[in-house]
Amino acid sequence: MAGNLNNTGFLVSIATLTFPIGIKKIGPQNASLFSTFEPVTSVVLGIIIFQETVSMCSVSAIIYIIVSATLLVLSERQVRDRLITS
Repeated sequence: MAGNLNNTGFLVSIATLTFPIGIKKIGPQNASLFSTFEPVTSVVLGIIIFQETVSMCSVSAIIYIIVSATLLVLSERQVRDRLITS
């Protein structure tokens, strides 16, 4: 178990260090959108790699995350389109 915790700490450190680089490359809005999907990615990788089981609560949370991220992208496009046409 301790080995898994050490690996997790290492991966979190890499993610923390590379996030600012990602912001510079793709912009803050896209970076924040991608970070929204981090819990979904964690659950999917947990299922694939560690054969974890998923509860209905987790499935509901994944659906809420995907819907909210989609709504954010759509509303951003509408605002951008209004600014361009006005």
